[in-house]
Amino acid sequence: MKSSEIFILMDRLKVFQLNELVDKLIEDWGFLGKSYIKTRVQSEVYGWVRYGIVVKVNDDPPVFALKEYADNWREYYSGVKTCPVCGKKFLSRRGKQDRYCSARCRERARARRRKTQVRKNVRRYYRGADSTAENYRKPWTEKEIEFLKENYGKLTQKEIAKRLGRTVPAVKAKVKELSLKAR
Repeated sequence: MKSSEIFILMDRLKVFQLNELVDKLIEDWGFLGKSYIKTRVQSEVYGWVRYGIVVKVNDDPPVFALKEYADNWREYYSGVKTCPVCGKKFLSRRGKQDRYCSARCRERARARRRKTQVRKNVRRYYRGADSTAENYRKPWTEKEIEFLKENYGKLTQKEIAKRLGRTVPAVKAKVKELSLKAR
């Protein structure tokens, strides 16, 4: 990996972060190792900063630009992202990996996904149970209640539900209503 290859890549990007250069160079030079490539890119870029060829235009996260693009670097920089949770625009710190502007927004999104997944699982559970239940939403008969009282604790709730043609949640609700205890 020559320094001219790094400069050609910088010239193509115009405005960049170090990790963007590293990600692009790993595609061709990955066999050298990411830490080696990162160190090499860092030393080259900071060397060019000292000579005035490249300008550091932002400190946190560090964004660099070629000298002629330093004044209006935001027009050329593709690393500005919009947070899907709060809608705030932010500079990506880790390239492609950053999707959220902060850890707080990342946690909010994770909580939403968990909540949605739980809802899907519950819907799937009820949908699966409802399709097989022949007595779904029908009133309980005395015969069914007697069967439930006799077999609660001997059979599982799933087996009782299957024999009565009810859903498992219906059996659980009736057990709670009758205050039955397992023997």
